[in-house]
Order: sequence, then structure tokens, then C-alpha cells
Amino acid sequence: HVDVIVTAGLSNSRAAGADADYFALEDEGSDEKRLGTINTVVITDASLTSAALVEAYAIAIEAKCGACADMGVCCAKNPTSLAQGTGTDCCVFLSPSGKGKDFNVVKHAGKHTLFAEMVGQAVREATSEAIMINIRHLYGNYAIYTIRRWVRKFAAALKGARPCIPPR
Repeated sequence: HVDVIVTAGLSNSRAAGADADYFALEDEGSDEKRLGTINTVVITDASLTSAALVEAYAIAIEAKCGACADMGVCCAKNPTSLAQGTGTDCCVFLSPSGKGKDFNVVKHAGKHTLFAEMVGQAVREATSEAIMINIRHLYGNYAIYTIRRWVRKFAAALKGARPCIPPR
């Protein structure tokens, strides 16, 4: 059994490798902007081995990235790139840690397993729904969001390429 809870704010959407906002190695204070994030909680009644937990975590992250692509979430730093999430995403697994006859033990959770299928489908569906709720809240409907996304992509394309040098 797998249940998933997802919250999705998108104001902080990022593609992997997008230009950094912070260049210090330590936190230099709080950011005054309100940042969005995608928080994912996966709840299962199966006990996971360490290997299965790592594999299931990877599946959950890939499913979140897939949902972002399905919904056309663009990177806030570069609207011509699709975002795989936000800069502050979090994913947590809750599962029993015991062993014995009362627990179903998942030893592996690679993409070819039923458990990975269950996690991947549940996370992708819950993330897509959370993103849609956010879009409806911010834009009213998906059509307006899509038009605004195209305008941002067009405007970004007109600006041309950006240098890969951090600002001073």
C-alpha cells in the first residue's frame, strides 16, 4: 500500500544546472522573498531495506520531475527550460522499520518492480494535481498559465544567451 501527500508552490521553479542565486557556502540570512516548494511525503505499510529506500526515493524524485514536465513548469531563471522542481524541494518516506511476519519487506525498488510502479504512479499523480491546484490559484485556469508561459519563453528567447559568469 502506498499513499502520497504533495504540496506544490512554483515561484521557485528550477531546472537542474540553472544559474545560482546564492554563492556563499553558508547561509547569510533569510531570503525576504516568499519561495515556493514541492514537498512530497510517501507513506507505505511496507518495510524497506536500505537499498529499496534509496531506489524508491529516486523513483519518487523522477516521478516529481515527470509531473513538472507533464504540466509544462518552466524554470524561473530561464523560461526556455523546463523545471524539474524547485530549489527547495523535499521528499520524505514513512515506512515501518521492523522485520518479521507482520511486515511486508521490500528488498529492491528499481523501475522494474511493482513497488516502484506504485510509488511512481502515486507521486506523479499527486504532484500533477498539486501543481494544477497551484496554477488554478495563481492564474485562474491552465489556459491562462500556458499563454503566460509562452510569452515568457518568447521574451526570454528575444534576450538571447546569457553568460555563465556569476554577477559581481
